Amino acid sequence: MKKGLFCALLSLSVSGLSFSLSIREALDAGVSFDTKRLPDSYFNIGDIDGKYIEPVMLQIDESSNATNITDLDGLQDIKGIGDVNVLHLFDTRLKNISANAFRGLENILELAFLSNDQLRYVDQNAFSGLDKLWHLSLSSNQIQAIHNDTFKGLTSLRKVVLSDNPISENNISALKKLYPNIKFIAYAIGKDYDYEREW
Repeated sequence: MKKGLFCALLSLSVSGLSFSLSIREALDAGVSFDTKRLPDSYFNIGDIDGKYIEPVMLQIDESSNATNITDLDGLQDIKGIGDVNVLHLFDTRLKNISANAFRGLENILELAFLSNDQLRYVDQNAFSGLDKLWHLSLSSNQIQAIHNDTFKGLTSLRKVVLSDNPISENNISALKKLYPNIKFIAYAIGKDYDYEREW
């Protein structure tokens, strides 16, 4: 039976800060993080392999005036980060994801949406330790290649969305051979065509 869903939204407010900054710099500058409980209908995640989750979400996007975030350094210092199982970063200035960027979310993060940002580079150890991550979206960025070790150790990962990135089909094919646990991938070939492939 489907569980009732709730979402505690942890949003970042950086009103008045127009320069680019990391999460740590935002915290040092006195940026406030507010937790809000939202209606059950606000955030509804479909199931995969018959699984449902009750989301607690950290949202950093245009709705929280946080489009100037360029670096995830300091993510682990956010109050309540240990309860977050859904990460949503949309329309930020994030360009790189460094190694171990998600410290503090190990054994809890299940879904990560890092879409419509300015990502160019993802370190091969960026998602290290995220044992429960099963959905990862990096769509609508500027990523040209994914290192062969990027998903190493992510045994729960089932769905990856790479649409609207200039990634080659050869890169995708290599990942397919290396990670049989990933059952679904969406990616783009060329500029005009998106293909959804089930591995």
